[in-house]
Amino acid sequence: MKLEPKSIGSEFAFQVVSSNSFYDYLQGASSKAVQAGFSKSEISNLQIVLPPRNILDHYELLGTIFWKETKHISKFQNYLSKTRDTLLPKLISGEIRVLDEHIIENDEAYL
Repeated sequence: MKLEPKSIGSEFAFQVVSSNSFYDYLQGASSKAVQAGFSKSEISNLQIVLPPRNILDHYELLGTIFWKETKHISKFQNYLSKTRDTLLPKLISGEIRVLDEHIIENDEAYL
């Protein structure tokens, strides 16, 4: 399924299709079919309550900010995980040691 919101913002549309009620609706539509799946007509029968345009616009703005921050945090988590995975084996093997605020590597001190 490809999401192409036309009259609402992509953030609001994403929240709708990410909701449990949307998932439950799709499961119900899929279970009625002989072959698993659903059709465009079944999706078009789904009724969604839309807030006024000004609220949708504000939601889109806030949603975009939150989404960008979430992506930033995710990248930082990946960086921290890679750093941990790189340093941990070296710490365990004794290749590097941590003393106070200094890192000791091959008997040379670095700040």
